Amino acid sequence: MEEKDVKLESVTKKFGDFVAVDDISFAVKKGQFFSLLGPSGCGKTTTLRMIAGFEKPTTGIIYIGDEVVNEVPPFERACNLFFQKVALFPHLNVYENIAFGLKMQKQPKPEIDKRVKELLDVIGLPGFEKRKIKDLSGGEGQRVGIARALARKPRVLLLDEPLGPLDLKLREEMMIELKRIQKVVGTTFIYVTHDQGEAITMSDGIAVMSKGKLVQVGSPDELYNKPRTAFVAEFIGRSNLIPGKYHDDKFNVDNLGKSIITGPHKVTDENHASACIKPQRISIGENLDNLDNIFDAEIQEVYFQGAQVNYKVLMEGKLKISIFDHYRGRVFGMGQKVKIGWRKEDVWVCDG
Repeated sequence: MEEKDVKLESVTKKFGDFVAVDDISFAVKKGQFFSLLGPSGCGKTTTLRMIAGFEKPTTGIIYIGDEVVNEVPPFERACNLFFQKVALFPHLNVYENIAFGLKMQKQPKPEIDKRVKELLDVIGLPGFEKRKIKDLSGGEGQRVGIARALARKPRVLLLDEPLGPLDLKLREEMMIELKRIQKVVGTTFIYVTHDQGEAITMSDGIAVMSKGKLVQVGSPDELYNKPRTAFVAEFIGRSNLIPGKYHDDKFNVDNLGKSIITGPHKVTDENHASACIKPQRISIGENLDNLDNIFDAEIQEVYFQGAQVNYKVLMEGKLKISIFDHYRGRVFGMGQKVKIGWRKEDVWVCDG
């Protein structure tokens, strides 16, 4: 049985009459990079703050390891919270910032020196001990902040949108760096973000939240390719969502001349379902006879992007869908009549 570092059981948090987190349950495995993903106001930061101990659940149980921590104050929990703003001590150098918590624990200086050196190697900044905080770049400051948060070897590191203040290029670099650091140290990370790209890139597991509820928990692959709801399909990557009715491996859409053939799926309400088809799984042009679903369409918009061409096409029944096609030396023009198609395995039927 895999060891769990964090577990929530039927946790609810209310602020007066407002339900910020509504009866959620999930577990985070030891050594996992786990993300809480959802739009602003969905309850993900409140959930993180409850794990950290800065908010107390109205109902439910929170475990860190095997310990129930509902009544345990933040400073006694085996976790550390890394905020969006690094808040390094500007009057201390890099060594003193990383060593701060260890000195508070009154650890021997040789042990502190060893731990600081280890962490500087892990974050890729060896020899930075005497560097002043004002002389660090944004990415270097983030890494020093992470090292400081890891110095006391917490069982779990909680990260609240730490890449938010960074520009796009640096954010992309730090995503890779943060994942690398987590794998090297082996500490369980729980990461809050509204950015599905960050979550997919870094996470072993993701919990998608919406309006205080837990919508789906799974691996990035599961959430991307097998969304349970239309909300998850739209939130995790780009998807074509076609509303209709599902029965006996066929998906029926109003005004569409024929059914969409699918594989077997489980949905809550067969009369109110959505067919999810990823834009890159749709073929366009001739020689589509080997596909299960083939439809006539008309090109409405064309966006050439070098290796890829993005199309908006109008299908039968006035359905407008997106297609991402590899550039093969030809680009279809606006208004052109084409055939489009996809395999039944590339249709995922979900609720809503």
